[in-house]
Amino acid sequence: EMGDEISKMPWGPGPDFLPKGAQMHVVSGNPAAAGPFVLHLMFPNGYTVKPHMHPADETVKVVAGHFHYGMGDKMNRKTMKTLKKGEEGTLPAKMNHYAAVRGRTVIELSSTGPFAITYVNAKDDPRNMGMKK
Repeated sequence: EMGDEISKMPWGPGPDFLPKGAQMHVVSGNPAAAGPFVLHLMFPNGYTVKPHMHPADETVKVVAGHFHYGMGDKMNRKTMKTLKKGEEGTLPAKMNHYAAVRGRTVIELSSTGPFAITYVNAKDDPRNMGMKK
């Protein structure tokens, strides 16, 4: 259940390195620049992010919904852990992980910029979708 405070946030499109459907709201800092930042990400039901890693630790706190995550180079739904509303966890820098949500889900993501992502498989990177160099 989304609260008014969530629906009233100035949501914009998610970053181009996440699959379509995500929405983003920057709380503090600048994810594109060096230094700490905090942002909210909203995902539709069933949204997934394929295995990837980031150059810095990433802390995820669930504001609404259910956030499922796992570690490794291949998505395995059987071994995924779940964070529920109010729970948080930190995904270590440079460790491959993946995520999926159940229900419309909002997370607060804290990390150190510049925010970057490297997919295990280049074909999973939305920036490569339909791109012919």
